[in-house]
Amino acid sequence: MSSGKGSKISVVIFPGYYVPHLGGQETHVDEFACHLSQDPRFEVCVFAPHLPSTAPAEEKRHGRVRVVRYPAWEPVTNYPLPRLWHPAFWKAYLALFQAPLDVVMTRTRFFSNALLGLFLARVRGKKLVHVEHGSAFVQLHSPWKTRLARYYDLSLGRLVVQQADLVVAISEAVRAFLKAHFLPGGQIPVIYRGLDFEKLAAAEPHPWVLDHFPHHVRLGFVGRLLKWKGVENLLQAFFELPEAMRERCVLLIVGDGEEAPRLRALAARRAGNVVFFGARPFQEALAVLKTCHLYVHPSYPGGGLSTSLLEAMALGRAVIASPHEGAREVVRDGQTGVLLPDNHPSEIRQALQRLIPDPATRSRLGHGARQFVHTHFSWERNIARWRELILQLLG
Repeated sequence: MSSGKGSKISVVIFPGYYVPHLGGQETHVDEFACHLSQDPRFEVCVFAPHLPSTAPAEEKRHGRVRVVRYPAWEPVTNYPLPRLWHPAFWKAYLALFQAPLDVVMTRTRFFSNALLGLFLARVRGKKLVHVEHGSAFVQLHSPWKTRLARYYDLSLGRLVVQQADLVVAISEAVRAFLKAHFLPGGQIPVIYRGLDFEKLAAAEPHPWVLDHFPHHVRLGFVGRLLKWKGVENLLQAFFELPEAMRERCVLLIVGDGEEAPRLRALAARRAGNVVFFGARPFQEALAVLKTCHLYVHPSYPGGGLSTSLLEAMALGRAVIASPHEGAREVVRDGQTGVLLPDNHPSEIRQALQRLIPDPATRSRLGHGARQFVHTHFSWERNIARWRELILQLLG
C-alpha cells in the first residue's frame, strides 16, 4: 500500500460535520470510523469543520480514530465553509498532502468539505470514494437560497460525484436520486449504516418528560428543523386532532434549525401540549425518544435515510412515516409501522387518530420495527461490505 506503513490502509474522511455537532450524518460517520478502525489493517483520520468551537481542534476517538478540525463558519445555517483566511486551516489542510494516504472519502456532495477532499485526492493521485447521504435537491425556507443551493449542486456537487472512483449510496432512495441527476449509467452500490444497539438499549428515559407527562400519549420527532423535514405538517396534524384526543397527548420536538422560530411561533398560537427542546446532546435526545409511545417521520424528499427514524424503530417505538428520506425502505405498512402515501397533514392526522387510542397495535408495530432494524442495520454486517469494497478498489 502507498501509505508507507506496511499493510496499513490510510483512509481520510471529509464529512460535512462531525460529532459533537448534532445530526444523523455525524453519528453515521463517527460510528463508521470507529468500526472500520477496529480492523488493524485500516488507519482512519476524520478532517472536519471545527463546529461547535467547543470541540477540541485535534483528538483521538475510539482509541484509533484521529480527528482534525479546521476553522470554519456558517454563512448559511447548516452549510459550513472553511475560514480560508485563517492560518490554522492551511496548516491542517496542507499537512494532509504529506501524510500517509490511500483513500479519500467524501460525505454528501453539497458540503464544501467534499471539494477539499476531491482536490486532495486528485493532487495526490489517490482513490476517491464518495458516500452520498441526500435523496433530493436542498430545500430551504428562502427561495433564493434554495436556487443557489441547486446551482451549486449541479455544478460543484456534480463534479464531486462524477470525479469519484467509487460512489456509494446510503439508501435506495439516494441511489435513485444519483442515477436521475448525477450518474445515470453508473454502478452505485447501496450500503446501509449500522446502529449501536447497546448504546440505544442502555439509554434511560428522560426523567423530566416522565415527571411532567406521566399519563399522556407521548409523540416524538428528533431532527434538524429545516423545511424539508416537514415538521410544520406534523404540527398542523397535531392541532387538527379532536380536542379531547389532543389533550391526552404531548408532542416532543428535539432539534434546531432555520425553521425553529417560525415553528415555535406557530405552536404558540394554538392551544396544545407541544414541547420544543432545541438542540440537545445525543444522549439527551435519545432519552426523550425513549419516552415516546409514537414517533412521527413527516419528511419531504431530502435526506437519504433518517437516523432518528431508525433509532426509534430500534427502540421498539411505533412509527408513522412519510415515504420519503428512505422510510419506504424500512417501514412496512402494518408490520413495522404506518407508511403514509405522502406527508400531508391530513394523512398524518388520520394515522395519529388510529394509533393514539390503540396501545396494542402500537406495541405490535414497535415489536416488528425493532426486529427489522436489528436484522438489517448491524455495523458488523455492513462494515464487512465496506472493507471488501475498499480492498477491491485498491486492487
